Amino acid sequence: MLRTPHRTPEMFLDEMKSTRFWTVPELADWRSRVVELLMLDASSTGLRNLLAAHYPGRERDLEVSREFEAALDADVALYIQEHGLYR
Repeated sequence: MLRTPHRTPEMFLDEMKSTRFWTVPELADWRSRVVELLMLDASSTGLRNLLAAHYPGRERDLEVSREFEAALDADVALYIQEHGLYR
């Protein structure tokens, strides 16, 4: 899956080519494994902070709740809370 700053497979492969480490067949192999998905501007640190602020029993504002709901699929959020992850 692509991550910033490589928003396209071509950007990713150009960066790899620039190292002169990868052979043409290896680059083709990498390209065949790139999964193109919608990229979200989210950081894992930011998401963990949002999760910590959202836990029941903690004081939180409405904005935190909205961000939390927008950032995670409802089933994922439920799983995280049920298993006490990211406290």
